[in-house]
Amino acid sequence: HCGSVGTRNEKVWEDVERPYQQSIAAAQRSAKLTVAVDKRERRELRCFHSNIVMELDGLQSYGI
Repeated sequence: HCGSVGTRNEKVWEDVERPYQQSIAAAQRSAKLTVAVDKRERRELRCFHSNIVMELDGLQSYGI
């Protein structure tokens, strides 16, 4: 009984793992695209961050 439960669990794990492995493969294929997007987003975040810093510096110069 315990053995059959174990093998059934392994089968379930295979069913869970397979699409996960496939999605990893797909992600690796599209990794180049992802890197390009990531660079752009990071650049936008940096701009956003430096704008906030400039605004904070501006507020501090008003003594706020």
